[in-house]
Amino acid sequence: MSRKHSLLMEENFNDAGNDTLLLTQPESENMTNLLLEAGQRISLYLDLKEELHKDEIYYVALRAVDDVNKQSRVSNLALVVVPTADNNNNNNNSLPDWAIALIAIACVVLLGGLVAGIIHQMKKK
Repeated sequence: MSRKHSLLMEENFNDAGNDTLLLTQPESENMTNLLLEAGQRISLYLDLKEELHKDEIYYVALRAVDDVNKQSRVSNLALVVVPTADNNNNNNNSLPDWAIALIAIACVVLLGGLVAGIIHQMKKK
């Protein structure tokens, strides 16, 4: 994990500085949930040593290393943002579900009427 995506690119990944979260070989060997056959899906939960700052962009990438130190290519970068509490509570101005459903039904009816009118005009000609 890094604030700079360039540190997580293939050519820089192994030399990334201290602002990245890198597991050493012994650390990853102790995480038995990581020791799976190639192609299997895993869920990984990490305790971060530093707190993530709200509304700041972080980049995440992974590289698999097997027991004989063969390394995969660096994964695609994922972007992570920890939203502020205010961003989560901005739904006060949204419409109730029944109003959204009513608007959707009205749009379908109007579209159906428009299509029927066009078909009717085409049949007249």
